[in-house]
Amino acid sequence: MSKSYLSKYKDGGAISSGGILYQDLISLFYLFKHIEETRFKEITFETHDDFTMIMDDQEIYVQVKNTQLSISSIRKIINTKLENTKNDAVAHWVVASSYDKKTKNLLRKQKYIKNAIKTSRSDREKLSIQTELNILIEKNKLVPEVFNKVVFDEVSDSQIIDAVKFQIYQWCAINSWEVDLDDFFDKLIAKISTNLRPNRGFLNRREIEELVLNCPKKSYYIKRDASLHNIYFNNSKDSLLIGITKDIYEESHFSDKLNILKNCIELKDWINAEKVANKIKRYKETFMYYYLWVLYHSDNEKLLSEQCQQLIHERQCVYYSNYYQGLLYFKTNRYYKAINNMKYALSEDSTFEVNLRLAELYKLTNKTEKSLEHYRTCMASQPCNPEVLIGISPLLPKHEAIEFLDRAIGIDPNRYNAYFEKGKILRFYGLDKDAYDYFLKYYSFIKDISGKKVPSELLREISFCLISLGDIRAIDYLNRWLDDFLFENFDNKVRDGGSIIIMDGSLNNIEIVVCTKAEDDFVIDTSLLKYTLIKAERSKIFISCTPDSFLRMTKEHFQNFKSDLIFEDGYEYLPSIIKIYWSKGEFDKVINSIRLEDNMCLNKDYQFRNKGGDLSFFKEFISKNGSTKVFIEELQNALNLRVAVGSHIIMGWFNNGGEGYFKFCSRVEKSSEAVLVLECAETHEIVHIKFSVDNIEITKKSSFRDSYIKDIELPY
Repeated sequence: MSKSYLSKYKDGGAISSGGILYQDLISLFYLFKHIEETRFKEITFETHDDFTMIMDDQEIYVQVKNTQLSISSIRKIINTKLENTKNDAVAHWVVASSYDKKTKNLLRKQKYIKNAIKTSRSDREKLSIQTELNILIEKNKLVPEVFNKVVFDEVSDSQIIDAVKFQIYQWCAINSWEVDLDDFFDKLIAKISTNLRPNRGFLNRREIEELVLNCPKKSYYIKRDASLHNIYFNNSKDSLLIGITKDIYEESHFSDKLNILKNCIELKDWINAEKVANKIKRYKETFMYYYLWVLYHSDNEKLLSEQCQQLIHERQCVYYSNYYQGLLYFKTNRYYKAINNMKYALSEDSTFEVNLRLAELYKLTNKTEKSLEHYRTCMASQPCNPEVLIGISPLLPKHEAIEFLDRAIGIDPNRYNAYFEKGKILRFYGLDKDAYDYFLKYYSFIKDISGKKVPSELLREISFCLISLGDIRAIDYLNRWLDDFLFENFDNKVRDGGSIIIMDGSLNNIEIVVCTKAEDDFVIDTSLLKYTLIKAERSKIFISCTPDSFLRMTKEHFQNFKSDLIFEDGYEYLPSIIKIYWSKGEFDKVINSIRLEDNMCLNKDYQFRNKGGDLSFFKEFISKNGSTKVFIEELQNALNLRVAVGSHIIMGWFNNGGEGYFKFCSRVEKSSEAVLVLECAETHEIVHIKFSVDNIEITKKSSFRDSYIKDIELPY
């Protein structure tokens, strides 16, 4: 954008005023923020207000003030809207570059009240809260009925141009428009300032797309007049390829080798990439960067460390050698060593990349002030960077942190750790249902990554969320992190009968879990349930259909004796839940906990030799009426299973679908009986518990909602 646009000597239209420029930029900001909404139609200028957003079902009048607004300023604005606010088809927004402290406090309370009204609080409590706010509004000589209908927003004038360009960039990316961003921005702002606003015109999507077609294609380039030592690339593949492409163009003598290097990196052919980069690394600093990059991404840590140490000793390639040595220490959790190297790189050039890594490292070493210092440096450089917005959030006051997280999610909905961080804040404020939704969004992402272990911290947060909500599914999540927590950390440190108390609290509630050692196991006492957590070994759970085991074993028995009797595979298949235990100890504990004699009747007791020649033991029980129940929840990407046998509960997760589960469901519809199969691999014991299929309950649920950008305001 031309600097002359901001000149006070520019005449014509309103571009002679900084305030009008801010108004034009704000109109562009909200235009591209809402343009993808199906209900958006067009934006008009200087009609009912500074600009108006026309939607299918509503008109939004927007007034813009490039100044700090006070209560008295708002009072004047409100007085002009006394009659207009009676029309429900019209919404009123006020956008200012800043508000004074008193006004901010009032607006925060207004947002909190609007959120409280949407919650499940009693009508009496909502009325009390609203009345309290109305009294405060009236004390400020404002009309509550009008004030509460106006939406107030704050957009800093210092970063508005970057924010607008980012909104435009997002829209272009979504619609695959390849344009020169600056050129497109200039054309839009000129159209608004010289034509649309002075003539009270309008702008719709069709006109914007026509403007796109007249813009040149975008191009990635680095200024050729910039000195080399001022240009530093980061550790991403995109950054590396931009550097190689630039050098192919500028360094013709090395273009063949650089093209080979580029192709090897694209194909992840690390062996040849390393060979090529090693041949050219000493000719240019960026060539050494390519070599270090390849060593890092091919996990050749030993050679990378040796090369970096040599360069540091020789005082060569100071930035990259310290940067990659720092990354290597970071990767291996040697944080203080990583900080030292990153500080040396920072002394060479204060890049965004090094400041971000230092911010992360200082956060991990609990140096909050230092971490904030580097995060704020990054914010000044890239205010809309999701990684920065998420990273800084745990260091901020919670009401400010949640605003940063919402911005990050809005910019990139696939930044899943933002959902986790926001969930923790919502839990702190006691908004457990909302927090649970955000945790599930993050959980679904973790589950979709092959080989990725679900973090214990996430399982803990989900379990306490569900305990607070009185949801029995909490026990499954609780067991999954308690299993490691108790048996790895305290198994041999707590005497029999000793207890470990785990407390978890929010502003309004404290949950306590008492874990009492009972021989090899722990008795877990929660507000939902008291049960024994058996020291797990390698048990597995399945859902399928199995033939009646007694008939099958009888058939195999006669076949082993080479009987002339002929058996066909025609015996009944039963819908089955199968749990296999690898050790005798764990199997016996489960059988004893079920209390077979209290909940069922013995039907068969049989011994036989299996195909391997081992002696196996089979018992079949008939469950007493209602003593065995099965609950299956079908989520989007998994099944949650709970089998209650008397007071004992068997729980498990497994992937959705598959032939076994489909057969199980089809047999549930046709059969009158189902069976719980408990099997010990060590001793070849098999216990069948038959029960009525009427005691199987299958429900379908969504594992998470479609949208997680919620308008949740927190207490202050």
